[in-house]
Amino acid sequence: MFRNLGNGIGRAVSQAVTASAIIVENEAKLLIRNSPKSGRTYSKGHRASAPGEPPAQVHGEAGLMGSIKTRSLGLSAEVFTGQNYAGWLEFGTAKMGARPFMAPALRNKRKDINAKIKGAVRKATRRAKR
Repeated sequence: MFRNLGNGIGRAVSQAVTASAIIVENEAKLLIRNSPKSGRTYSKGHRASAPGEPPAQVHGEAGLMGSIKTRSLGLSAEVFTGQNYAGWLEFGTAKMGARPFMAPALRNKRKDINAKIKGAVRKATRRAKR
């Protein structure tokens, strides 16, 4: 009745998880791009974000937004950034309030992620019944 159920579901879930991670990656980038930037203005005209807002986008460099990537790990995936200061922005420091962007991105897209993975399992299960 269920031929190749394990392989079909595993492949479908892996693809759905990777697609979901890309959704979170894109949402994190969008949060940075659309940050209200209501913080302090610096001498070179850069306007920072205020604590609690996503970090402000810095133009003219790869910066944080350009470093956000997704890596597929089979049945899991990770959204990460290679910038060493990303953790300070996400969680804050003793001298700077947090400017989260990853956790809000995941929270904003949680329903979409759940629907994508459930749909992939449902579709793979139906296919395997044939």
